[in-house]
This record gives sequence, structure tokens and C-alpha cells, in this order.
Amino acid sequence: MMKQLHIRKITLLSLFLLLAILCTSCTGKGTQGDETTAAVSEQETQADPFAGYTKIIDAGSAAYVVVYPEDASYAVMQSMNRFIDNVYDQTGVRLETKSDFLRVGAEHDAEAREILFGRTNYSETDAVLATLASDQYAIREEGNKIVIAAHSDSYTVAASNYFTSNLMEPNLVWQGDVCTLYLQEYTFPSASLGEELSINGRFIRDFVIVYDADIEGYEEVAEQLQEVISATTGYVLDVYADTDREESDCEILIGQTNRALSAELYEGGRTLMTYELVVRGYQMQIVCGGPFSARECINEMRFSIFGGETMEYVDGSLLEVNLAPAAAEVTDGSDLRLMTANILAGRWGEDANDAIPPVEQRVEIFAAVLANYTPDAVGLQETDHKWVEMLPVYLDILKNEYGIEYTWLFSVWEDGKPNLTSILYRSDKLELTDSDCKDNSYWNAASYTYHLRVLAWAKLRVKADPSQEFILLNTHWAWESPEWIAGSVQEETELVNQLKAEHGVPIFCTGDFNSRQDSEDVLGFLADTGMEETMMQAAEAGTRVNYCGGCGNVGNPRDSETYIDHIFGYGEYDVLRYETILGNRIIWLSDHAPQFADIQFQ
Repeated sequence: MMKQLHIRKITLLSLFLLLAILCTSCTGKGTQGDETTAAVSEQETQADPFAGYTKIIDAGSAAYVVVYPEDASYAVMQSMNRFIDNVYDQTGVRLETKSDFLRVGAEHDAEAREILFGRTNYSETDAVLATLASDQYAIREEGNKIVIAAHSDSYTVAASNYFTSNLMEPNLVWQGDVCTLYLQEYTFPSASLGEELSINGRFIRDFVIVYDADIEGYEEVAEQLQEVISATTGYVLDVYADTDREESDCEILIGQTNRALSAELYEGGRTLMTYELVVRGYQMQIVCGGPFSARECINEMRFSIFGGETMEYVDGSLLEVNLAPAAAEVTDGSDLRLMTANILAGRWGEDANDAIPPVEQRVEIFAAVLANYTPDAVGLQETDHKWVEMLPVYLDILKNEYGIEYTWLFSVWEDGKPNLTSILYRSDKLELTDSDCKDNSYWNAASYTYHLRVLAWAKLRVKADPSQEFILLNTHWAWESPEWIAGSVQEETELVNQLKAEHGVPIFCTGDFNSRQDSEDVLGFLADTGMEETMMQAAEAGTRVNYCGGCGNVGNPRDSETYIDHIFGYGEYDVLRYETILGNRIIWLSDHAPQFADIQFQ
């Protein structure tokens, strides 16, 4: 309907242009003709409702690049991605992005046409923010920049939501199959929904937020919900752990709390990376698999509940979403599913910036990978203090609610320090017959709070067929210096050849090798051990499902012709399937993607 309306606008403009031509030909060059032309010019401007407007998309091409803060939060990055996706869905044009990072001595290009999304370090963003109160946001042109910003992340997200919901479709003009998107500025005056938003007749101001205290991470998402409600209604609701407050009327529940409604809705157990928003009486319940899916639910509530047109909610299910990667059954005929996964040390989310979800949330994503792909053995990298704390919680969930039992080898060293290179194996299917773990010799372990460069191996036997045995060796090669890299290659080569001689069973090496498949280090290692790259074996056999090179920033996978995560193999076997797990929210797990190989022993 909107497209037809804009076509009518263009048709009307064409009629005015035709009228101008006719009037000019009738009056000649005299004074009367000049006056008529001026009158038509005025009519022409009035006929075009977009005269003088800035073009974001110009005749099917992007006129702007989106700039985001280098230290943008998870909520802002997700909102920006939603903004770009919505523009693409409406126009067929995908806006490019870049961060506001500047090298020392560099300056931003004031002439470049850029959309500044969030609190960037540009002077144009500062100029707009200086005019806004804490409960306002703006979509405004400042020089050659379009600023979409507010003082808080919640209001920045609200600004993006307002643009896509209210300012995009009415400002699209179609000419054939291409469109032009014009900018319409807007400044939000203040929050005002507190007297309107209600749940079964009780206003939102009467509610408190109650979260499940048993699992770490829910308190943070409860505070996020508090911020969202404050930004959209003007009311700051109190937040409580379920163990700190007795049950009462008017509660918004997050997770499997000790409330009666939670017990009822979780009766069948939880499903990782799913959420449902349920209203029952004067309670609103977020039923979720963990803090990550709870956070995703709150992000959606920001748009469709608190930012929607309906202000009164009654009993029923308002949202129901499955975020988990699609389950992949083990390939027919395979004896073993091996996985390698760099799941990103928790310190990166704590020390770098909050654009990376904390382990308390990312652990749910990885647990969903284990639940839906059920690898028999996994080589893990970067399992630091926070992973050592949180992963066992979800391994218990997998055991108790999914019936999948994993044992975690070498998560912590004898000195109590976490081991960043460890092994998971399905102890309900496999039996451990031998194992060992040691630091690489070239780095000073005593100077670290964890064990960084490690060789860990396990000899495992299939319980259903004891004749099937194999060794999984997991590592994380160095990148810090040529000497460390050479040490990584040499010491793993020596260990592989030793294990070959002593055990005589197939050997598989998993890891983040920090070296490309065509590098001298990898090629030398393969030549000196007789191992092969299982991804390449699958490619030759036609059993490679997909290809994803290298790694990217969390939230943004990288396309390249090279990769540094590998599963190498030695012995008599076939690779029946090789896949890199990319689906849905997996990009928020790590700056690497898990990979697995289905193996059939010969």
C-alpha cells in the first residue's frame, strides 16, 4: 500500500513537470512567461514532499556508511544489526559498517557521509547529545553525519526502533524496482508510557522484577529489564533475587524462580536457547533456557512489548522463540563425532568491553551446541576461571534434563589454576583408559594465573564396541613469537609420534592452532607426523557441509580463504561429515566457530 502511495506522488510530480513545459511553450520569452515559470517552480516544490530532504539510500545505492562505537555494548550492536537488516528488508540495500576507532594522530573525515549509531567519539555525536536530556533520544542531521543517539544504551535502541517503525516506510519513494530512502529527523520528548502500560489491569509501576538466584547471570539481565522499562515508561522497578523476597502480587519473573508459576511452567524442564513470555494473573514470566535467552527475550520485549502499540496485556503467551542451532543427527555409519571449539576466555568480556556477552550468558549457547550436536569428544580452548565456574552448572543441566553426560578432563591443574586447553568427552558412551597433560616448555607458567599453552590428551574406548579406541590430543598453538610458534610445532610433533609408537590407535588433534592450513607450520607438522586435515579429506570426499575461514569479532563472523581451527587425523578412518556451526546466535559464543567431524573407523 505504501509503495503505491509513493508512486502516486511521483506521478503527480510528473504532471506538474508536464504542465511547466506546456506553460513555457505558450508564453514565449516575455515577462508573462517568466512569472508563469516561477509559479510552476513553486508548485513543483510543493508537489514533492521530500524536496530538500537528505537521501540515506539514493536510487538503490547506499549514500551513507554506519559507524558504531568501538566499545559498543551488546545491546547497541544488536540494535544496529537490526537497523541494518530492516533497511535491507525495506530497500534491498545493505549499509556498510565500520567502528569509530582512530589511530594515534588520525582524525575523522568531516566530509564523509556517515550514520553515527550510538555514543561514537565523533564531535557531531557530542553536539547532538549536548542538546538532549537523559530521557531523550534524537535522529538528527549534523553536518554530513546522521546521528542516532542518546545518553543511554536503552534510549539509543529506542531511537533505532522508532526509526525503523515510524520513519522508514513513510519516507521511501520507489521508482520501478529501486527506491530512495529520505531522512526524517525526530527527537523523543520524554518517557510517557507509565500510566498506560498494564498487565491484567495493573499498571507497570506496581510491579517488581524477581530473578532466579540459583544460576549466575540472571541478576544482570534483570537489571537490563529494569533499564528497558525505565527507558520506555519512566518507572524504575525494584529488582530482587527470588530468595530475598516472598512471593507477592505484580511480579515479573526471570528464569526458574521459586515462585509457583515458575514451577508450573518449568515442569517439563528447560530447553536451552529458547524463551517464552507468559502472562498469568498479575505475573509476567520469562521462561528461558538461561541468562542468554532471557536477555534475548528482553531485547525483543523492548521492541514488541514496551515499544509496541498495545499497552494492555492479559493472560496468554506473548512471545515464543527458539534461538538454538538446528540439531544435527550423527551421520549414518559414523562411529565418532569429534569437535574443536575455542569458546573465548571470559576475561575478554570483562577486560575488553561489554560488546562481548559474559560467560554467564555465552555458556548457555555452548551448552545448546552440545545438546543439539552431541559430540562424543571435544577439544576446548580458552577455558579460563569463569568457564571453570560456569560450565559445570550447564553440564549438570545436560545430564539431568537432556540425558547427556559429559566428563571434563584437565579443567584445572594440580596447582588450582585453570587450564585453557581441556577435553570434554561423553562418559555415557566412552571409557577413559589413559590420559596426560603438560605445559609447553617455552613459556613461564608461574607468571600466569592460568595454564595457557598446554598439550592435553586422552585415550578413549567406545563402550558399545571396546575394539574401537582412539586418542584425542588437544592444544592451542602460540602466536606470540617465532620461538613460541616453533616450540608449539616441535613439542606437539614429538608427542604425536610418541603416542603413535606407544598405542597404535587412530589419533586426532584438535585445537586453535593460530596457523593457517597452508602455513609452513601446519604443513611441516602434517609432514612430520603423517597426519591429515580432516576438513580437506571431507572436501575431497564430498562430505564437507560448509566452509567458514578464520575467525571474526564476536557477533560478526569472518569470510576468508584461510582458517586456523583444525581437526587433524592419523590412522584408518573416513570423514563422513565436516561442518562449521554457524547458525542463529552462535556468532555470540566466541570469535571462533565450533567445527565437528563425523568419523567412521575402517
